[in-house]
Amino acid sequence: MLQLCHHITASQRAEPYVPSTPGKRDLEPMKSFLKERGIPANVLEDMDVHDNVVEVHRHMADFWIGLEGETTFIVGGELVESFVKDKGEGTISDLELRAKSIRGGETVVVRPSDWLWIPAGQPHVHSATGVARLPVFKIPQATVALEDALGAVGYTVKKA
Repeated sequence: MLQLCHHITASQRAEPYVPSTPGKRDLEPMKSFLKERGIPANVLEDMDVHDNVVEVHRHMADFWIGLEGETTFIVGGELVESFVKDKGEGTISDLELRAKSIRGGETVVVRPSDWLWIPAGQPHVHSATGVARLPVFKIPQATVALEDALGAVGYTVKKA
């Protein structure tokens, strides 16, 4: 059975306006709408974010689009103090790597209407001064080998 199209105008949305607060969050109602449909995307709002954790997705790319404000990304380079999260009961997934910082990455500033493609296996981290809003789409890709994503640095396991 075909799914129905959805069009929701700003005046039809029931959720109240939520002012921006320092930190990062996924914006509603998009967060719930996309999650309910299994769509690997979100609209992120950053406000004065300066201590973000470095990420490496070995199995998917990120496609970012600038909507509002400026977001500074550091991409590529080498992971510093990399780790994976223990999801409980000793279960880990090394498809999602994290790190304290990046050594030698390239700085890219995303402004409204800019887009940034970060392929699977590339370290990246972002920060924002003021408020920035960006949709991010998670695009499945062939899984990058662990040793290619890590280089020679290895990783530790951190409890969730």
